[in-house]
Amino acid sequence: MAENGEKILRMQTDYPGKDTTVAFHKYTQSAALKTFIPLLTMHLPHSNALYNRMQAHHNTPGRQCLYAGSFPPAGSPPDIYTIVFADRSRHSESQIWVFNPLICLRPLGDLSAPSGLSEFQREVLMRHVRSLLYFLRDTEIPNAPGWPFSPVLRFGTLHSTLSECLERFAPIVRVSRWHQYLIPVTLSAQTGDKKSAEVVQNVARSPENLISGPVPDDQLAVVIATSYIPRQPSTLRMLPNEGLLDKTGKLVAWAYLGIEGALATLYVLPEYRGKGVANYIAGELLKKLGNGNFKHMGYQSPWVHAEIAEENKASIGVALKLGGKLAWESRYVWVDSDKL
Repeated sequence: MAENGEKILRMQTDYPGKDTTVAFHKYTQSAALKTFIPLLTMHLPHSNALYNRMQAHHNTPGRQCLYAGSFPPAGSPPDIYTIVFADRSRHSESQIWVFNPLICLRPLGDLSAPSGLSEFQREVLMRHVRSLLYFLRDTEIPNAPGWPFSPVLRFGTLHSTLSECLERFAPIVRVSRWHQYLIPVTLSAQTGDKKSAEVVQNVARSPENLISGPVPDDQLAVVIATSYIPRQPSTLRMLPNEGLLDKTGKLVAWAYLGIEGALATLYVLPEYRGKGVANYIAGELLKKLGNGNFKHMGYQSPWVHAEIAEENKASIGVALKLGGKLAWESRYVWVDSDKL
């Protein structure tokens, strides 16, 4: 690893007032998928968010998404590398997802455990993170919707090891911290297994007098109003979802698979809580995922992750019933790139 790490330190571009930095290289979408997806597959479930986000069917040419890595498209990846995907045109939502294999050194399930990095590895990771910020700030995408972008860089599902490096020097606007649970899903459509997703089947019975189906477009306002994470209607319409409606057609519960493969926006109206509704609707959504219903939308990972506040015991209970286990802390971090 040391030899490859030294190669990284020799990949230099100079930003004013900064130490030696790591060069980031833009990739075409096709080159990124060909090069990055095998690397991310090797590191599942740690890479789950970026693995899903990079393959999402939302990444149309018109969005001018940015794919980049710390090694050139024609080169071979060193042992230590960084991969980034950005869709800066999503102004009020998370825009940037990052992976570096050094995050895998932190033990799973122990949120108080140290990062496991040596001093050399920590220094390399710091240089990667610092260089990435300048690369994102200075990369112009004039044909993207909404250009010029806000100077605020919005990182999503950032592993705590990466976030700790970022927070040491970057001008932080906002940080939110979440406990990330990993939920295994049997991908029967890919493996040829005729069974449904075994982890989620029979989690809960169908609630009486409630009808399961897609979330109606004309009721997205309540979904957006109850979501802690900013959501846009255009995004929600393109996400896999499951809703429960009462006999009048009113939406009473819903669950979505996020653009990065998270079990997200799970919500039950207060009057329907305590009846197993959350377990049922989340289980139904993951069962469809396991059966391959969303493969055409880019959802191919055998893992789903759920980001849950430490005090949200009800949601933790749902994740555990689905077979989930506590993995690490993830963070959503906003950085003001104008102040770098």
